[in-house]
Amino acid sequence: MPLQCLRSMPRQHVRPFVDSSIVEATSAIAAAGRAGAWHFVVDVLHRARSTGLELDSAIFNSAASAVRRSQHWELSLQLVTVGRQDGLPWSTRSLNAAISAYEELGLWPSALSLLRVFSQIGLRRDLVGLSAATSSSAKGSCWPAAVLLWEEIAWRGLEANIISCNALVDACAKGRRWQLCLEVLEEAVQRRLHPDVVTYGASIAACDERGGQWRCALALFDRIISHSLEPTVIAFGALASAFESGRQW
Repeated sequence: MPLQCLRSMPRQHVRPFVDSSIVEATSAIAAAGRAGAWHFVVDVLHRARSTGLELDSAIFNSAASAVRRSQHWELSLQLVTVGRQDGLPWSTRSLNAAISAYEELGLWPSALSLLRVFSQIGLRRDLVGLSAATSSSAKGSCWPAAVLLWEEIAWRGLEANIISCNALVDACAKGRRWQLCLEVLEEAVQRRLHPDVVTYGASIAACDERGGQWRCALALFDRIISHSLEPTVIAFGALASAFESGRQW
């Protein structure tokens, strides 16, 4: 694996500083990330390390972000880890990179654990980290944690996104909390997040999860139509299932 070459190099004593070589290497990594050339990212970092440059947080954060663009989540997490092993302190960017990686890897307990580090070292949680942790908890069907994080986003005056909203609605649906699911949906409307067919589809499914709320499911389906959205197979199936549960043949 490319990262093994990086780890085999002797560690350098790291301190925050910038010189032209570090700036050039960081810029090259950022450009490679935008181009999806993640192999080149690791190569640049390896070369910078092998020449004895004192690597700073910026170059590791850029590398982690660059490989994450190519959906190499494990490698992104490993790059953050290498930076920490080199003595670099946590930063908002490195914490967010690790939390996002944990989200994609389905490791929601690790994502929540890392989110606590923000307050431990005096950093303020931002939208990126909170959204990733919310989605991670929701994907792990840990809806109570997802709800608390969703509320924290609002409490901090941050603008939530529809992706974390959809994950939360889906988690509430799987947790058979149809009323809570609808509350989140209405809050999303109030926040002007523009709920999409995924949001409504999950909400309809929540009405069917032993809730027997076929009228509510039908009203939600009507919203899909009235908002000129294209109903998905999932939405049709959830509505049909709600009708069946309510004996509305």
